[in-house]
Amino acid sequence: MVEQNPIPFTWFQNHFINDLLPYWQKSATDPNGFFYPNFDRKWQRIGNPVATLVSQSRLLYVFSNGFFVTGDKSLRNIVDSGARFLLNHFLDEDFGGFVWACNEKGEVTDYTKDAYGHAFVLLGLSMAFRTTGKIIFLKAAVKTYEVICARFRDPNGSLIWKKTRDWKELEKSRSQNPMMHAFEAFLVLNEILTSGGNSVIKKWNILAKKVKKDILEIAGFLFFPAGTRKHPWLDELYTKGWQPLPASKGGHWSVGHQFEWAYLLSMAVNQGLPEKYLRVADDCLESALSHGFNVEKGYIYSCLDDKGMILDKSISWWEQSEGLRTLMHFIVCYDRTDLIKPYHSLFSFVKNSFLDPVYGGWFTSLQPDGTPLQKDKGSSWKLDYHQTGLCLEAIRLSKETFL
Repeated sequence: MVEQNPIPFTWFQNHFINDLLPYWQKSATDPNGFFYPNFDRKWQRIGNPVATLVSQSRLLYVFSNGFFVTGDKSLRNIVDSGARFLLNHFLDEDFGGFVWACNEKGEVTDYTKDAYGHAFVLLGLSMAFRTTGKIIFLKAAVKTYEVICARFRDPNGSLIWKKTRDWKELEKSRSQNPMMHAFEAFLVLNEILTSGGNSVIKKWNILAKKVKKDILEIAGFLFFPAGTRKHPWLDELYTKGWQPLPASKGGHWSVGHQFEWAYLLSMAVNQGLPEKYLRVADDCLESALSHGFNVEKGYIYSCLDDKGMILDKSISWWEQSEGLRTLMHFIVCYDRTDLIKPYHSLFSFVKNSFLDPVYGGWFTSLQPDGTPLQKDKGSSWKLDYHQTGLCLEAIRLSKETFL
């Protein structure tokens, strides 16, 4: 641990409790458990009231963590009703798995089966079990894990992102993205299954061993394939045979995902993944900082091609969140004092440019000059799951640092 920690832990806790959570609790929730995802700058609902697996599940994550941080029992009730809405309306009783989208009445608007969405269902239901202690949510989480492994795996060992309602493949390529979030959700499920003090959980030791095996297999598939990777970063898109797509066909790599993988691999090593994955985490972090961080202005780019050319000059909310979380994690956990300067540069940029001083919350994206490009506060993708993860990591690290 660094002797004098440079992370303003209290700021992140206050930011989550006072600047993020209240807006989502007030604007997104409904008594029937439906979570509204779309909001303008003033947090007014906009667009069609449709929730996806990602929006419903990410908000389960937000409200669950809100309960753990504040102890507010109304948040536990929100999690309970939100998880029940997910099970009552998104679950496909005829073909198995979950459909992609429903409206506020519980009517299905999109029957697509989505691996990325199922990964978030697993995360959301796992968090719902943690929050409520209700075994129905843990059983549903385990079933979701089984669906991911049985229905979305391809012969190579990767995940097929999208399928039809009756499980026919829709994809012509592959992506690391659903695998990354399956990895994240598997880590949470593994933590639950291996935690002590619960007689129901103790009966699932065999399942826990399988989850650990799948965590290792995903990491090995992506980072230690039969052939060596050509560069330290992880490409985003691949052929069905798992060869990186060239830039001419949309191939690129995501800076935010490099930060995200560095953090997830470190957390996985804490759960027993081999130490060699810390070297991979270092590679991910170094690639993100070397190629995707604007040192002069202090922000993170979105994506680059294989020659390091920036493909999108807009500045998005989630990459900044993942960058801050990963940098603070490595500063505190691995005494990476060399990361303090880029951390503070990024933190200052976020506070000065992304935070809305008038209506609260984060803008969705900025222009290259740092002025707001998209001012909406919520969408099917922006549910402040990334910011919640950032703030929760600061809270977790503060407890470890000051014990």
